[in-house]
Amino acid sequence: MPQRRSMLWCLLATASALQPPQIIAAASSREMRRIAALVVEDGSRVLELGSQLSSTTAALKAAAGAGRVVAVDVARKTPKTKTERSAQFRGGSDAVAVDDFREVAAARDIPAALAPDERFDVVVVDTMALAGMDLALDTLALVRTLRSRQRPPPLCVVKSAALARLGGRLFSACDLSRVDDVLRVAAARRRRLDAGRVYEAEPVVVAAVGVDEYRSVIPTAVRPGDATLELGCHFGTSTALLAAASGGACLGVDVGASIVAAAREQHPHVDFRVGDAWATAGLAALAPPAGWDAVFVDVGGLSSVDGTLEALGLVRALGAALDPRIVVIKSKCLRNLAETLVPSSRVSEPLRGLG
Repeated sequence: MPQRRSMLWCLLATASALQPPQIIAAASSREMRRIAALVVEDGSRVLELGSQLSSTTAALKAAAGAGRVVAVDVARKTPKTKTERSAQFRGGSDAVAVDDFREVAAARDIPAALAPDERFDVVVVDTMALAGMDLALDTLALVRTLRSRQRPPPLCVVKSAALARLGGRLFSACDLSRVDDVLRVAAARRRRLDAGRVYEAEPVVVAAVGVDEYRSVIPTAVRPGDATLELGCHFGTSTALLAAASGGACLGVDVGASIVAAAREQHPHVDFRVGDAWATAGLAALAPPAGWDAVFVDVGGLSSVDGTLEALGLVRALGAALDPRIVVIKSKCLRNLAETLVPSSRVSEPLRGLG
């Protein structure tokens, strides 16, 4: 590993108390270029996706020096009328020259445009340029595909405001001290939002592996008087712990009628209902007047290493429909993502002085 990137890894690992990030999400082009300039160094092999052969390409070429930059973009039609938006895209006499530029029909064709033996140290992705929209899940799927095609996988720097927001609120259950700090900041921010901007208050998400780690999040996530909901309550043991921790309204939900009957028998002081975690409208209807404060999720099929996009889809749906302060999910795939995806803002402090 080149010297500066090795130093970067050490700094980031120290700052996070976990493994160094493997996907860094930036909310703007300027921030993407700033991070890319720090992780790309002389001799680096760089893949730029959504390349507009512009200032980003020039910065990558300058940083890579004797290395190599492969620029890839989707095929574009020349607009009949030049607008402010179309002017941002590739074309014109000011395009930066590169030795290797490749054009694909769609973003999904990018892996096929790469030779099987091509290896890269850094992949830089401009989501908006590739898709025309900030498609967080599609971009994440593409990045995961590109990382899985080589060993060791490349570091990915992604321009995506949606992924940057996700990275800023997704945490491993091994990092509860940071969760506690973020919850305090998020609570203050929620109080400042008016009714028209309440959609901005996305929940903090904590991913845990195994039932013990899942339950260990309760003291951090649940406050006295909270309304708590567990989806996939099974026989109700975790739900009963939530009820004891909050002292407020508590509901356990499971799809199995016989499982719910057993939970009611074992924990008669707790409310249990038959329901589906994906039926968010029904879950919202079951909420107390002030809504659910904390939602715990232990749904079969999402707890293993597979199912990342499905787990993210469920978390997004629960956040939109129930507006909880925090969602805790038992999911190895999401904990893996929490330990590899970070917003560029979180790495700014340890990177200071390297630029």
